[in-house]
Amino acid sequence: MFFPEPQGLAPDADINNRELLEPAMGLQQSVLIMDQYGLWNVVSAVQGATPHPNPEYREIIRNNMQEMTQGYVLLFYFSIWDHYFDRNTSPTVVDNWLTAEEALRFRAIKHVRHCIAHSFDGQRVEQNISHFNQVMSGVRPFHGIQFTESTIDLSGSQIATECRSFFNEIAPQLVARLANDSRP
Repeated sequence: MFFPEPQGLAPDADINNRELLEPAMGLQQSVLIMDQYGLWNVVSAVQGATPHPNPEYREIIRNNMQEMTQGYVLLFYFSIWDHYFDRNTSPTVVDNWLTAEEALRFRAIKHVRHCIAHSFDGQRVEQNISHFNQVMSGVRPFHGIQFTESTIDLSGSQIATECRSFFNEIAPQLVARLANDSRP
């Protein structure tokens, strides 16, 4: 995977938060070029690929493909985040440089990502579960996610689109806040 190196900061410039600003700029650049990688073309093609003659099986395949592509996109975006912000810096960025609403949504999306990456057959994991539940019971829940206390189903969701929009919104905000040393 190609992750661009941040461009635009002079090496000798006196900038607060340089250690976080440079990775934030890399995150922003990566998020901006995602469409150039054809990610959404791949997602659309995979979701539409259900060439089974039996309509019942075609529906099962379509649901499985939908859930798989939703999960793939989340894994992809969080791999970009993890490339720029490691275990030590990520909590600092989330806790100090995102608004409370942004941090809540970040952790809620991350819960879905963890369910995809660390469980099997739609089971939920404990990490960030309270944040996810709070978002889902709030005024801006994620659309189409079906869940119980122990399971999660993404087959009818648009979490990938919501994740994409979220990262497209927070990346430039994060760069601006860090560059201006202006916490929310």
